[in-house]
Amino acid sequence: MSALARMREALGAGDTDTALRIALAVWQETKSPAIGEVIDWLDSKYSYERPAGLSLAFQKKWLEAARGDDSPGIVGWLARTLGDRIPKPEGAPKEADANLVARLSALLAKPPDPRIGTAAINLFARTRAGTRGTYKRCAELVEKSTDRRHLEPMQRLENSHNYYNAGVFAARPIILRTMKGLEALPSADDREEWRSLIPVMPHETASGRATIDKLLEEVYSDPFNDELRAVCGDRLQELGDPRGEFIALQRLAKPSSEAKARIRDLLREHQETWLGRDLSAVFRTVKFRGGFPVHATLVSAWMAKEPVWQRALTDRRLATFEVVHLGKSQKWRRQAFLDAIAALQQDEEE
Repeated sequence: MSALARMREALGAGDTDTALRIALAVWQETKSPAIGEVIDWLDSKYSYERPAGLSLAFQKKWLEAARGDDSPGIVGWLARTLGDRIPKPEGAPKEADANLVARLSALLAKPPDPRIGTAAINLFARTRAGTRGTYKRCAELVEKSTDRRHLEPMQRLENSHNYYNAGVFAARPIILRTMKGLEALPSADDREEWRSLIPVMPHETASGRATIDKLLEEVYSDPFNDELRAVCGDRLQELGDPRGEFIALQRLAKPSSEAKARIRDLLREHQETWLGRDLSAVFRTVKFRGGFPVHATLVSAWMAKEPVWQRALTDRRLATFEVVHLGKSQKWRRQAFLDAIAALQQDEEE
């Protein structure tokens, strides 16, 4: 029986663990992007425990799990929580970094897994003050995973402001070597049929995407209409779009700790998509309310190329912003964004 047939059999029996083991075994042989997508889909079916308790206790638990078996569920949990609840003793930043390096080193000892590589790339985007050790190990994890789907985010990293962080720049030889290796992988995927295992969600179809774009445009056209945001969130949930859940969670009057953790997870995974590449490049510390961005701080001018700055000024998503802080940018840039936001909001009032 072929691996694909065994996968179908396991899924038919509701045995996600066996299905994930089969997919990982075939992926480690082929490094197929299609199978990588199947692995991500299967991983999303797990209900992972949310980090809780003191950071030191969680660090101990995390490292103990990393030293244990390599079962698919455990590795998925390690990847999901890689950057969560890192102990950060006051006045001891090096110790905090050492705790993160310990986690990264533990994952380097694991067999190649696309989920680990993705977690390392996400950490690149989140971490802005790590040491050379942090970034080198992140780069090594991406290199070890050998997942062609990671080529584009690595290219974006190379062109982003975070690439010039001293720690990231120290990892440059590994990053360039990884990109060269990924570019050399065959672009054709002989495991395309595996994608048929993944159910197509309504929001992933062309008509679903068009509906989502229309719903978001209605919010941008009336950015202060809270009722419209609620309707948008409900409709997005019906379409299976994760932003619908995000809007609903952010509209809760008193969100539980579980809801707050889920909000962080959704932002970590989707913030760049929801902001778009240009706004993601020129804004930092973005705050969302009611499912839409409202506050941001500008990055330094040199951290994004001039065409990116200019495109960001014309982005319709600016309509929901209320505050843009100067940060270390130029005053005239901040004023340009304030003017662009005011113009968008005034147009809708008229």
